[in-house]
Amino acid sequence: MNPRTRKTAIATRQKDSLTAQAVPTKEPHEERQETRPRCVIGLDLSDRTAHYAVIGPIGEDWRAEKKIQLNRESLRRHFTEYAGALLVMEVGAHSRWVQPVLEELGLEVFVAHAASIPGITGSVNKHDRADARQLARLGRADCGLLRRTHHRSDTAQFDLLLIPARAALVKSRSSLIVCARGLLKSLGNESVAEAGTSLIGRWI
Repeated sequence: MNPRTRKTAIATRQKDSLTAQAVPTKEPHEERQETRPRCVIGLDLSDRTAHYAVIGPIGEDWRAEKKIQLNRESLRRHFTEYAGALLVMEVGAHSRWVQPVLEELGLEVFVAHAASIPGITGSVNKHDRADARQLARLGRADCGLLRRTHHRSDTAQFDLLLIPARAALVKSRSSLIVCARGLLKSLGNESVAEAGTSLIGRWI
């Protein structure tokens, strides 16, 4: 190889090397899903009213606290703006129908077993506002501290309701028969009393 050809080859290799360094290597694109901090709501249910407290993602940042009427219209009016938030409430007589109403609004609902909620079951300062705040704090810290409760299906719940309903009817029937027998005995005729109570038993 003559000197001119050698110089040309060296120049070509240097040019290729510079070109390779100038072109950045493309790394596979990794999508990063950033979890945006969200508010947590504690909801304490009473018989006719409910108290809720909304806490921010950091510190004692209480965004809202309010006592509301416990019905479907009131729940939809107050919680529509909190779609995507986590709501923690204690299981109870009303929690079964409240949960689907809130889930329809886009909230994530966690129903906690009452015995597993620290600071509420044995609290000496027990009132709706304090309970709602405690539920919100626990939900923000870690729901793993609580024990989740799953409600029965509609079919199972309806079947279960028949048992106490029938027991109440039987008890009422027995009480009416005893009452009628005592009233008819005042007539002084046992046969009339027996016939009357037998007839009442057929009616009810």
